[in-house]
Amino acid sequence: MDVTLIVNPYASQVTQERVQAVERELARGAVVTTLLTERPGHGVELAAGVGDADAIVVFSGDGGFNEALNGLAADVPIGFLPGGRTSVLPRALGLPQQPVEAARRVADALTQGRSRTISLGRVNGRRFAFSAGIGFDAELIRRVDRLGRRDDGRRPGDLAFVVQAATFLGKRLGRFEPALEIEGLGRAAFALVANADPYTYAGPRPIHVAPQARFELG
Repeated sequence: MDVTLIVNPYASQVTQERVQAVERELARGAVVTTLLTERPGHGVELAAGVGDADAIVVFSGDGGFNEALNGLAADVPIGFLPGGRTSVLPRALGLPQQPVEAARRVADALTQGRSRTISLGRVNGRRFAFSAGIGFDAELIRRVDRLGRRDDGRRPGDLAFVVQAATFLGKRLGRFEPALEIEGLGRAAFALVANADPYTYAGPRPIHVAPQARFELG
């Protein structure tokens, strides 16, 4: 079995030692080719060019998972290892928070031929796995992305999101002006489409926005 491992070396929980440990776990039943992302959007290109790989495993944060999903052009199994601070997708799928333990679980599933089919959403031509935000949610991510990268190449941490949220709300005195028109529901300040539950995590605690949502429900 040939497995392509796509790694975001700038994800907050990714280190060279962990990458090597993940490679060892996956190599128990496969030939592993490791590819490193070098810039935002590179994960799309790498996933699109995996060729004849039997499976793809992505070691990254949620942004890198999304890039890989949007690069997939073939019906290839894909696994996700938590490399970001939150890494909602692998946790929502029931994988351990520790990336090497998660790699062991993924390796076992690959060698035993086990897989799970989940539904994906699509917004403006882009796929998403667990949620898509329009309005406030998306604006926060845009503002943090505008801050650029730290000296070590990593994205700003959770505090940056808190600061940007406080700044955004402070300028509007905590009020949202409806700017969206939702068919059948009327006007709204922001919208969140959930494909799974939870929406995110605050440390170990799940944040539930759509508790009825399930990956398999479509």
